[in-house]
Amino acid sequence: MKYILSLIIAVLMVSCIHNNDTKISVSRHGDQLIVKAERWENGFKKVDYEQSFPAERLTKEQQNALVNHILDSLHLRPGLKEEGETRVHIKD
Repeated sequence: MKYILSLIIAVLMVSCIHNNDTKISVSRHGDQLIVKAERWENGFKKVDYEQSFPAERLTKEQQNALVNHILDSLHLRPGLKEEGETRVHIKD
């Protein structure tokens, strides 16, 4: 009985460890830049961010910098390889 209980606990712990997921969405709707980010760790939502910004006067580089600054602030750094590298590019 102890062995079965220990095995069940081990399986549950392993399944929780692999339950990490990050979703990032950046889109334009008219003149608005919409940034959404969601991060799940061990079955709990750690980050739930959604915000829109007026982007009609921002260049593409400024939009990328804004999004990367937001992701850095949320501690979401997808694909970061070197310091200063751009991680998210906004497509037209």
